[in-house]
Amino acid sequence: MPTDPILDTLNPEQRLAVTHGAGPLLILAGAGSGKTRVLTHRVAYLIRDLGVPPLSILAVTFTNKAAREMKDRLERLVGREQVGELTVGTFHAFCARLLRQDGPLVGVDRGFVIFDEADQRALLRRAMADAGVSEKLFTPGAIGATIAGAKNELKGPADLAQVPKHQLERVAAMVWPRYEALLRENNALDFDDLIVKPVRLLESHPDIRAAAQERWKYIHIDEYQDTSALQGKFVEILVTKHKNLFVVGDIDQCVYSWRSATIENLLEFEKTYPDAQTIILEQNYRSTKTIVDAANRIIEVNKNRKEKRSVTQNPDGEPITIHAALSAEQEAGKGGIGKSEHETGEAADGEEDESSEDVRKRAAKNRWILAGVEMQNASRAGAASHVNKVMGAAEQLIEIAGQFVTGGVLADAGKVGGGLPVQ
Repeated sequence: MPTDPILDTLNPEQRLAVTHGAGPLLILAGAGSGKTRVLTHRVAYLIRDLGVPPLSILAVTFTNKAAREMKDRLERLVGREQVGELTVGTFHAFCARLLRQDGPLVGVDRGFVIFDEADQRALLRRAMADAGVSEKLFTPGAIGATIAGAKNELKGPADLAQVPKHQLERVAAMVWPRYEALLRENNALDFDDLIVKPVRLLESHPDIRAAAQERWKYIHIDEYQDTSALQGKFVEILVTKHKNLFVVGDIDQCVYSWRSATIENLLEFEKTYPDAQTIILEQNYRSTKTIVDAANRIIEVNKNRKEKRSVTQNPDGEPITIHAALSAEQEAGKGGIGKSEHETGEAADGEEDESSEDVRKRAAKNRWILAGVEMQNASRAGAASHVNKVMGAAEQLIEIAGQFVTGGVLADAGKVGGGLPVQ
C-alpha cells in the first residue's frame, strides 16, 4: 500500500512530470495513460512539496465535468480547504470570471448573460432577417460559424467585408453588425466573445495583465490539442512573466477543429516556449494489447504529429471485430454487434434487442450533427476544399485498412496480436 498518495502511485514518467519545477512543460500523453492523474497530482505536489499557495494555481479543463472530477481528486489529496482557494474550470468559465470583474474596461457590462448555441442561432436568424438575407441562401449555422472563425482571428465585420474569400464571408459580413447590435441589446455574449473580450482586456490594459500574471503564477491546461489559436494566445499572455506552463495533450486526438481548435498549439509548443521540456506518457492502462497495437499501426501514418507510441502490459484481450457498414443506418441495423458472418457462416437473424433502437436513434442524431459539422467546416475553408480533405482522409483510411484485411480477416501485421475477424 502506497505511503505517499501523491507520488507512490505514479510510474517513472508520470513522477518526472509531477515533480517538474519551474518553466514550461509539455506532456504528450495517449489514451489511458493517466493524463488527469498527472495533472491533479502535479497541482497537489506544488501545494504540499513546493509550498506554492493554492491562490497562485490555475487549472483549465475542457468540460465542467472534468473540472468537478479534478476538484474531487484534489480534495482527496490536499483537502477541501486548499482546493477552495484553487482556480479550476473551463476556459469559458475562467474568462467569464475575468469579465465579471473588469469587463467594463472593454465595453462589457458585469451583469452580462451568456447565450448558448440555441440562443445564438435564434439571434442570427433575426439578424439575417433584419439584414435581408434569406436562409435559403445560407443557414444561420453557416453564418454563425463564419463569424466565429473571424472572431477567433480577432477580426471584425469590416475585416471580413474588406477581403472576403467567398460569398459566404461576404454575406456574413452583412449580417454580423446586426448580430452584434442584438447581442448588446440583450446584454449578452456568445461563446467566442468569452475568449475574445478577455484577450482584448489583457492586451489593452497593462495593469490588469500584470495583476493576472502575478495572481496565477502556475498554469495548467488539459486537452491542449483541443485549444484554439485564440486560447493559445490568451495562455501565452498569462504566462509571459513567470512561464510556469504545464500542458497535457494527445497529438493524435484533435477532434474539435470545427470549433476552431488547432493542433498547431501542441506542434509549435517548443517553438513558442523555447525553454520547454517534453515528457511522453506511453503506458496505456486502459486498453488491451490488441487494441493498443492496432491503434499504433493506424496512427503512425498520420501526418503533422510528434512521435508517440502507446505500450501496455495488459493482456491481449478479445480480437477486434470490424463491422463493414455502408451507412450509419446499416451499422445500427439488425443483429447488433455479435458473431460475424465470417465466424458463423451465416447472417445474424435474431430479433432486434432493446439497445439497437438506441443505437439507431444515435445514428440519426449523429447524421444531423455531422451535417452541421460539415457546413461549419465548409464555411471556414470553402466547400470544395473541405470535401477534398474529407475524401482524401477517407481514401487514406481505406488504404490503411486494406493493409490489414486479408480474406475477411484482419491480418497479423507483425505486432498486431491475433487475427481480427471482419463482421
